[in-house]
Amino acid sequence: MKKVRLTAIMMVMALAMGTLFCSCNAAGGSDYYETPAQASIQASEPQTAVPVEYNGPKAKAVCSGSRLTFYYDTEDHTGKGTVYEVNSDGYNSQGTPWMNSGFIMATFDASCQNWNPESLAYFFSNCTDAVFIDLTNLNTSCTTNMSRMFNNCTSLVSVDMKNLDTSKVEKIDCMFRHCTTLLAVDLSIFNPETVSGSYGIFTGCNASVTY
Repeated sequence: MKKVRLTAIMMVMALAMGTLFCSCNAAGGSDYYETPAQASIQASEPQTAVPVEYNGPKAKAVCSGSRLTFYYDTEDHTGKGTVYEVNSDGYNSQGTPWMNSGFIMATFDASCQNWNPESLAYFFSNCTDAVFIDLTNLNTSCTTNMSRMFNNCTSLVSVDMKNLDTSKVEKIDCMFRHCTTLLAVDLSIFNPETVSGSYGIFTGCNASVTY
């Protein structure tokens, strides 16, 4: 009698467990079940950290076709085109990440009004396909170095700098060097009392200059 009762209990338990597994799979569950030891190990594993660039606003350039747009925000913009990180300390003769991206027009998003780059040295240097660069929305209130900013931009026709705050700019050496197609430049935005480095600004450039 006891043997029959034990067998019945085991059959009921097996049936219950089978029903539980089926209902789990029907709800989209998995056939894999963790043991308590496995669950403990997984719980102790470190979780994926939020990338540093999303802990706060970060400057980036997004190239989409012939247009290059700069942003200063917490978005990744990966769906808009090729994304490049932007260094606020300036660049050197090796150039910027977007130097060979093939953009024709460059603009700055309104979010860049909150960006404060210390240097814009070589920022567009050797961007030989660039025709028009609009610096509206670029915050330069803390910028001290603009040396070679447009160096060798051999297709550049126009650059809009009229809204720039250049009160702290000290260096503009070779800024428009070899900008062979540039039509006009307004240098009246720079304070001659603060600019100490200004050699070779227009070497190989015949643009009309306003001082």
